[in-house]
Amino acid sequence: MKNFLLLCFCWILIYGCQDPTIERNEEYMNVYIPMVKEKEALLQTVPIINNSVNYVELKKLDFSKDTTLYLGAYCSGMVLPSEDIEVEFSLATDSLTSLQKKGASQSNYLILPKEYYIIDSWKTIIPRHKTNGYLEILLKTSSIPAGSNFILPVKISNISKYQLDMSNSFILIGIRNKN
Repeated sequence: MKNFLLLCFCWILIYGCQDPTIERNEEYMNVYIPMVKEKEALLQTVPIINNSVNYVELKKLDFSKDTTLYLGAYCSGMVLPSEDIEVEFSLATDSLTSLQKKGASQSNYLILPKEYYIIDSWKTIIPRHKTNGYLEILLKTSSIPAGSNFILPVKISNISKYQLDMSNSFILIGIRNKN
């Protein structure tokens, strides 16, 4: 009798949880920008103005030479992505305008002019079974004039699969040349 009850319990445990109405874990996955990578340092985004703006300031830039940054696109969820995710970035000028209206200390910064950065492709891929993809940004820091305060506003504008986490889909990258 014990063996029969144990067998019934195991059968219920194995087959009882396979409800066809339960959505797959991938349905709850999000894509967002969690970080900027400069050389070997990871710079986490920090919210300013009551969690409304994602901002990171590049404080240790060497303005005597150009610098390569890697802007991360991250796919979160319970499982790894089952296929490649195409991520397209663009300028987020609306985010900078929003910051300026709120009067943050960074609101006097200007958008980084195109001649001070190179982005070969505004698209990247988060590979299948991976969580990150990176947008490469070459900052022409050696050309940025002393006393300049710039922001490079970047957002994820399109993804091929899953949901975009709108509150974390953009970042304002602050660049100050104090010299």
